[in-house]
Amino acid sequence: MALLTVEKKYRVKIPASLRKRMRISIGDLLEAEVKDRKIVMAPKSAIDQVIAEGLEDVKKGRVSPAFPSAEEAIRYLHTPFFARQKV
Repeated sequence: MALLTVEKKYRVKIPASLRKRMRISIGDLLEAEVKDRKIVMAPKSAIDQVIAEGLEDVKKGRVSPAFPSAEEAIRYLHTPFFARQKV
């Protein structure tokens, strides 16, 4: 088990032995969560991040309605946001 130090700005360095074992590179995304009073990090792909953001949008109702035709969709997109009615 590796010991880590919380540095300035709450940064934590992942030891080389763990980075190599988990194949973590600079710029990789890590998901962090608390489980049983422990911080657990897991590598995530950019696609996982986009999917998670999309699901969050759906949960919060930030979705476009379905349209019966392409013309209706284009008309909706050209309508100012504040003037749009829910379809």
